[in-house]
Amino acid sequence: GLIINKKQIEKNLAHHGPFAATEVVLMQAVKRGANRQEIHEVIRRNSMKAYEAMQETDTNPLLSLLQKDTRITEFIPRGEIAKLLDPSKHIGITSKFCDRILSQLRK
Repeated sequence: GLIINKKQIEKNLAHHGPFAATEVVLMQAVKRGANRQEIHEVIRRNSMKAYEAMQETDTNPLLSLLQKDTRITEFIPRGEIAKLLDPSKHIGITSKFCDRILSQLRK
């Protein structure tokens, strides 16, 4: 009776996934010379703004907020921020694991 709604999963990943991916942005900025504590605070504040905005709309503005913040773009180009926040880059082997479980369940 398990129902998997792929569209809803994609929507959830697009909606909430960027928050989970901010650690990668933080680490890339630090590798390029940013102060970890300062960048952490910049990301935290932008994340809070994005979360507040999400209470009113159905979209997550975190990518846009980070791309507009010069304290981030000083270390990471705007286009690269989008790639770093892409939720599909953070799921590892999850899809293979799910396929294996589903295959076993079908038997």
